[in-house]
Amino acid sequence: MPADEAGRERMARAHHALAAPLREALAERGDPDPVLTADLIDGALGRAIDRLDGGADFRRVQSITLAFVQRAIGLSNNQE
Repeated sequence: MPADEAGRERMARAHHALAAPLREALAERGDPDPVLTADLIDGALGRAIDRLDGGADFRRVQSITLAFVQRAIGLSNNQE
């Protein structure tokens, strides 16, 4: 994380730009709040990365995270 305010702002803008296609896709799917949904997905992915960094099994984290995100956006009815 950049120590200076300008660096943090640049990082935030870059992150926002990277998430734009996800927000657009969610909006096209009729998500009632694509900005919030994208933020929640980002949080889930961040926690998955934290788990992997902590030594969790990749395949397990991948499988559960993917199923979670798919349910969140309505791509799966599977409630594992």
